[in-house]
Amino acid sequence: MSIKAYTAVSKPAAHGESQLNIMQSAEVTWAERTALQQPVPTKLFPRHRPKRRYSDPGSYGGCSFSYDVPDGLSQAPPRKSLCQQQTSALHQRESYASTDWLTLPPELWCHILKMLREEDLLVLERCCQSLAVLVDSDYMWRDLFISTYCLRELPPAMDAPGLSWKEKFFKLRHAIHVCHMDQETDGPSRRIKVTGSLSEAVAKLRWDEFTNSSSSDSPTADGLIIVHPGVHAGAVLTSHATVYGAGSHGDVIISSSDCPALRLESGSGQSTFKDLVFEVKDSVEDYPINTVEIEGNISPLLVSCSFVNSTANGACLLVRGKGAHPYVKDCAFENNPCHGIIVEDQAKGIFESNKICYAGQIGIWILKNASPHFILNTVHHSGGVGVLICDEAQAYLDQNDVAFSTNSNVEVAGHSNPVLDRCIIHDGQSGGIYIHEESSGQFSHCKIYDNQQAGVWISEHAHPSFTANDIYKGRQGGVYIFDRGCGLFVENRIFGNAMTNVQIRDKESRPIFRSNSIHSSLNGGIHVHDGASPIIKGNRIERNVMAGVWVTTGARPLIENNYISCGQQVGVFFYNSGLGRLCNNVIDSNKFCGIQIKSHSNPVVSDNIVCGGGSAGILIHDDGQGILENNRIIENAGGNIWVRGSTPLLTNNHIAGSTVGLQITHGSRGVFEQNNIYQCALNGVQVASEAEPLLVGNTISHCAGYGIEFTSCAGGTLSGNILTKNGLAGMVACTSCTVDSSGGNVDCSNNQLFPNALFKSRCPAQMRLPMPYVIDWAFRYCHKSV
Repeated sequence: MSIKAYTAVSKPAAHGESQLNIMQSAEVTWAERTALQQPVPTKLFPRHRPKRRYSDPGSYGGCSFSYDVPDGLSQAPPRKSLCQQQTSALHQRESYASTDWLTLPPELWCHILKMLREEDLLVLERCCQSLAVLVDSDYMWRDLFISTYCLRELPPAMDAPGLSWKEKFFKLRHAIHVCHMDQETDGPSRRIKVTGSLSEAVAKLRWDEFTNSSSSDSPTADGLIIVHPGVHAGAVLTSHATVYGAGSHGDVIISSSDCPALRLESGSGQSTFKDLVFEVKDSVEDYPINTVEIEGNISPLLVSCSFVNSTANGACLLVRGKGAHPYVKDCAFENNPCHGIIVEDQAKGIFESNKICYAGQIGIWILKNASPHFILNTVHHSGGVGVLICDEAQAYLDQNDVAFSTNSNVEVAGHSNPVLDRCIIHDGQSGGIYIHEESSGQFSHCKIYDNQQAGVWISEHAHPSFTANDIYKGRQGGVYIFDRGCGLFVENRIFGNAMTNVQIRDKESRPIFRSNSIHSSLNGGIHVHDGASPIIKGNRIERNVMAGVWVTTGARPLIENNYISCGQQVGVFFYNSGLGRLCNNVIDSNKFCGIQIKSHSNPVVSDNIVCGGGSAGILIHDDGQGILENNRIIENAGGNIWVRGSTPLLTNNHIAGSTVGLQITHGSRGVFEQNNIYQCALNGVQVASEAEPLLVGNTISHCAGYGIEFTSCAGGTLSGNILTKNGLAGMVACTSCTVDSSGGNVDCSNNQLFPNALFKSRCPAQMRLPMPYVIDWAFRYCHKSV
């Protein structure tokens, strides 16, 4: 007790000073005030005062408390006479009788009780029922819990439903507290285990496990270490522990300079670490040092921790070895010159909602058959690759944001097979995703955009699968497949890229594009060149500034069942020896022409619908070739088919509804057989400029002008053609033309506006109908037909 408390018992109150004022003094604790209410002993100050001990061996984990009289009161004050003692006791009883302490407001009692320790509260709890209710409140013990242990949260095992704060307090009392000497002055007096470093706490923890000193009725405190604010030395953990940082986030630092700040080895099991900062700094060693190392068959939990490493070649977190399976959540790996996270040697683990930003080298490095899960992480501004997956790794990345990497945001190499789902990969200073070295992988529902180069790069026999991704705004293209790259692209949206949406090159590149939407490129839709042979099937290729599909330099694609429309230039463009098959497509409403074939290109074009071309349906020119069969070429503005200086083969096509069905000019040759040419606004077939085609077995009918017209020194051979129901005549040739029509052509039911001789021989150019008359007649003929 304080001196003033003993004075209050030993003598009456002075004049004008009540006993209540003395008891309400701040110098008197409430345990001492409780003692003031007891009967006055005959000897208040014995020379050898016995120790008072309060104990409760069963209520709170066997805790016992004791306190002694302060050293300053070891000598008793002068003895009073018996009369003085009786008078003092009488005044004290009268004062207590007139004072009801329980009438104080509960708020004031709570404020007073918050100043007491746990042993004082236990003593006061036994005074009366009213005080017991106040002392036993969760509000009181919660504040005492936070002020004593400096914890913002409870360990998960302690936060059980129905567990009171009072019970939690005494369960946590068995924890080992790590703090500096100036912080532990009242630890021993309160029966709290205190050590000076994390290594000592770990050693004490192992000793307690060896001696079985931990209480069996408090399993939540078993292995619990509370690290108080300050900078503490690192440790190696080989046994289970739960380590919590006290105070605000960032106040507790585990630091080292020549070894890892924390190393977890086999035996540490499912250890837990929360609210800690691990750092390695000022290292003078040449070899890499990792901030935290996890190795062995263990599954630690790291939550809300920060990792700092000032070395150039180390990593903030290294997870290694078969059986290593940590759970890392809400941690920060920021502003370090080294790697962020390395997972290797068949290790696993779950990494959720972490920030790996401004790593000097690789943000996340997964290698050597590792298979971790990364969920909802942010990987920004990596000095190298954002996420590198190599050496047969099999990672799973879900809903991660990977951006602003110096190299590719994601790189997959060395036969790896990751899964990326719902990731956002953007603003890479190189490419978005780079897959090579025979790797594969499944990429689905990702957004890949705004990368400096292509959004997706595939090479060296890589064969990934892309499903339902958005690949857009790439500054050098959307998808780039080269050097024997393969892969499967299904139901992706590839659009708005600055260059070609999809570029496929090199002889052994054989990707498959199926059911994708490829549109709105500032260049072309798909460019296939240098011998590549992809399969392009069932896609919608629309609104590209240049060609919907380019096929050049020996490429051999299979282009099937696509809808290719609204291109600003050409639907499908074959040039520079382009090859391949174009079949069963709808090629509609392209501004220039539907299909263009030039420069020794020789594709097979079959079973397509080519319509709505702004200039021509199909343009074959400059030594173009090709086999065109079973196509429907209809309603193209400038003519359905124009062959200029080329030698194609056209078989069994339906050519209808344009101004001229088939134009053959500029010395073209070629074979045109069994085609059905009808309902043209002018001529069915126009042959001019020294062209000499072979027309065999064609049906040319219902054209407003001539069925076939030869002009400008053109020639050719006609055999077995049917020319019927044309507006002007079946066939007409000017005097400069040489036509062999002896092959049994049928010329019937045409309007005979000229003598028959004109149709069988050469006619002077001046005897041909003037063009305005033909156009007017064609308009009237079409109107009548409708």
